[in-house]
Amino acid sequence: MPGFFLKEDVQKVKIPFYSSNSLIILPVSINGNTTINFLVDTGVRSNILFSKNLGDALGLEYTRRLSISGADGSTAIMAQVSPINTLDLGAVEGRFQSLLVLEEDFLDLESIIGVPVYGIIGYEFFKFNPVKINYDTGILEFYKTEALKWQPLLYRKMDLTLEDSKAYVMGKVSQKGGPKLQAKLLIDTGANHGLLLNQETNTDIKLPEKVIESELGQSLGGVLYGFIGRVNSLHLQGLRMNEVLTSYPEKNAFSEVIKATGRMGSLGSEVLGRTRIILDYPHCLLYTSPSPRDRTRS
Repeated sequence: MPGFFLKEDVQKVKIPFYSSNSLIILPVSINGNTTINFLVDTGVRSNILFSKNLGDALGLEYTRRLSISGADGSTAIMAQVSPINTLDLGAVEGRFQSLLVLEEDFLDLESIIGVPVYGIIGYEFFKFNPVKINYDTGILEFYKTEALKWQPLLYRKMDLTLEDSKAYVMGKVSQKGGPKLQAKLLIDTGANHGLLLNQETNTDIKLPEKVIESELGQSLGGVLYGFIGRVNSLHLQGLRMNEVLTSYPEKNAFSEVIKATGRMGSLGSEVLGRTRIILDYPHCLLYTSPSPRDRTRS
């Protein structure tokens, strides 16, 4: 059965990770080869390897070629599918893992993160096991499926919705110059923004008076452009963050796909990194606790 599993019969293991801008980087060995860095990204469904040249060097086998759409909704990206691989993270092993291997590397994450990154681990890492992320200590705790049967001390519990292998929560957003929002938000550990709001999804989303036009980030398909401003506050089940830096991307060909999900935006690493979180996909729950270094608590 495809998934990530504990190698030994224990309740949980701790996995150190490298963090830059609160992005999560793990060393991964593919099929017993030398370890390479992968980004842990809840915003994607598939595991991705950025370079076919690297895939060839690792001895990957491919079964088909396909075209995937970039984040701008218009760029076609060609990829090879390598269907059965083992991803070794030390105490945790990904079995029967499919990899999308890009024929051309569209992401220069090293310029953002500061270390070489060769791929992405997505939904498969979370689907069977609760995962605790402590950004302050740089430690992931990977639990056996039924090991987390209690609400951890000082953590708030929220409902998590899983749709098309992606996780969503409901948040309250107090805007500057706009109405308060009850927003469905994607949890996106692989994005280095704070809060992101897609204006095209709801007419109640308003640009604040003070914004900066800017490149918002790089993704598959190219650079995303838009505006950066702030909202008064973001509430997640009683957890409050004030003056949250917020991105407002320009409308593009991918906007209709976003609207179809019903989401208004997403929570990126700059927000998630101000918390300690437990993503419990098997039970559709999210636990959050403010980081001790964050002063904007409820």
